[in-house]
Amino acid sequence: PAPRHADAVDRDARCPVEAIEAMRARRLLSAMVPTRLGGAGASLADIASACSILGQACASSAMVFAMHQIQVACIVDHAADHGWHKLFLQQLVRHQW
Repeated sequence: PAPRHADAVDRDARCPVEAIEAMRARRLLSAMVPTRLGGAGASLADIASACSILGQACASSAMVFAMHQIQVACIVDHAADHGWHKLFLQQLVRHQW
């Protein structure tokens, strides 16, 4: 979806909703959530590689994915063992927010 809609995303200055839906369908939004919480446990290098690949097709999609993963990484690094944040990460895996 990212390459197919990249021109329209840029031309219309819109959110790459098709790419985000594809990320959601492929469970990529929880990629950095640790496996013990149901995520894929992806490393920062894994995410950087995915961003590079996405960016070749649609820079906006790569930016959205990167920004999302930065927020997930902050929660994982600073609060993954606290009750509310642990539940939030599990729900992120379940719902692919």
